Amino acid sequence: MPAEALDGEALRLAVIAAGPPPPVAGMLGAAEVRAGAGARWESSHGAVQGYAVTVALCAEDLAAVDASPSARDLLERAFAAAIGATPGHALTALAARWNRRGAVRVTTYREAATAAVAVTLDEGLRRYHRARGEGGALPDDLRLEEALGVVLASTTSKVARRERAPVEAALASMLGADVKVRWSVRSGG
Repeated sequence: MPAEALDGEALRLAVIAAGPPPPVAGMLGAAEVRAGAGARWESSHGAVQGYAVTVALCAEDLAAVDASPSARDLLERAFAAAIGATPGHALTALAARWNRRGAVRVTTYREAATAAVAVTLDEGLRRYHRARGEGGALPDDLRLEEALGVVLASTTSKVARRERAPVEAALASMLGADVKVRWSVRSGG
C-alpha cells in the first residue's frame, strides 16, 4: 500500500483479506481503523515510513484486548503484516480504543451477521465491565455524560474512591488515558 493510499478502511480490509486468526477477524468486522504516517527512518534497505494505527473496537473486544496480552499481540501482528506487505512501510504503534458503534449480532431467517449500532457511554462501560469479568458490580444508578472532554459520572449516593477506581480505569481504556472523570451525587432516582 503506498503511503497516500493508506487509509483506515483500506487497511482494515487488507488485514481481513490476509486471513488473520479468528479472534482478530471477528474483532475487525465492526472495527474502525485510523492510520497516520509517523516516524521516518533509514534502514539498511532504504527509507522506511512508519505508521501509528488506532483501532476502535466494540466494548467486548476492547476488554478482550486489554485483558489478554496474546490477543493484543495477535492484533499487532496482523496490522504489522498488512502494513509491512509494502516495502518500506512498517507499523510503529498500535492503540486500541472503544468504538462508539458497538458490534451487535443480527440474525435473519437466512444468516447471522454482525452489524454496528450506536452505543451510549453507559452501555459501553457496562459491556466492557461484563466482558472483563472483574469482581464487583458497577453502581446500578451510575449515569455517564460527556461534556467538553470530561466524563461526568453521577449516582444517587456517594461512591467510595475504591469503587470509583474500576470505572475510571475502564473509561481510561475506552476513551484514552487523558480522560477526566468528575463525580457527583444527583438528587432523585
